[in-house]
Amino acid sequence: MCAVSFTMLGKSRTLRAAAILTVLYANVPCAMAISFTFFEAPSATGSPNPFDPDNINTYNAWLVAIAETPDFGEDWDGNDWLGNPWLDNRLFDVQDIPTAVFVDGITFSNVGADSNQHAKSDDAPGSTDAIDLFAWRGDDSGESTIYFPNPVDYLGFYTFDTDNEVTYFLEFTNGLIESIAGRKTNENHYRFVGFVNNHPSAQIARFWILGPRSSRYGIDELEWGRDGHKLPEPGTLWLVGAGLGLLVYRKRGQRSSP
Repeated sequence: MCAVSFTMLGKSRTLRAAAILTVLYANVPCAMAISFTFFEAPSATGSPNPFDPDNINTYNAWLVAIAETPDFGEDWDGNDWLGNPWLDNRLFDVQDIPTAVFVDGITFSNVGADSNQHAKSDDAPGSTDAIDLFAWRGDDSGESTIYFPNPVDYLGFYTFDTDNEVTYFLEFTNGLIESIAGRKTNENHYRFVGFVNNHPSAQIARFWILGPRSSRYGIDELEWGRDGHKLPEPGTLWLVGAGLGLLVYRKRGQRSSP
């Protein structure tokens, strides 16, 4: 469960508190780091269905915490940054293609990966199918990294087929780097994870996953954005506080593909 000091919740503490009530109601584990809140679907090894209750409840708790529809998203299913349909094994690592700049200016890289293991689309990273058509294939020989030239306040996505535990890192605009351990996700299993910035003055500039050795894992259904919280009406807060965590998952936010 999530141990939260409401004094750490900053300018959006009312909404953060509402999110925690939803977390408690839905029995969704989360953790407070110094500068961010971490949401992670609770299944020990992930879920065979990406849209099962563990993942959906965690996704909905994360949505309540960000208090808005995510600004942007990438699912590697429509068109790439050039407007061409995604294909299997389409390279988009910024180390190789500096012009591979996605919506909102973000770029991706499997930093330090072997030349044949750079960031690319894959219909079955490792041996687990992408949620729809394709996903980002992360790799154990390097850090699967997202660069945010326009710093953000939240991000969420699915991981799958990591085989072992992973470590998530966030670098903030003031140079602070924080990390948190993540559960393993087995072959043919999926797990939603989300991050919400709590830092009073800095935003997230870079995010990366340090994966286990000998595991090609997947990242899919990425969503991110900046803090646009607006205090909801009291009736809305009451509903959230009562545990309104039964939203139906659907892809949200502006996509890089039409």
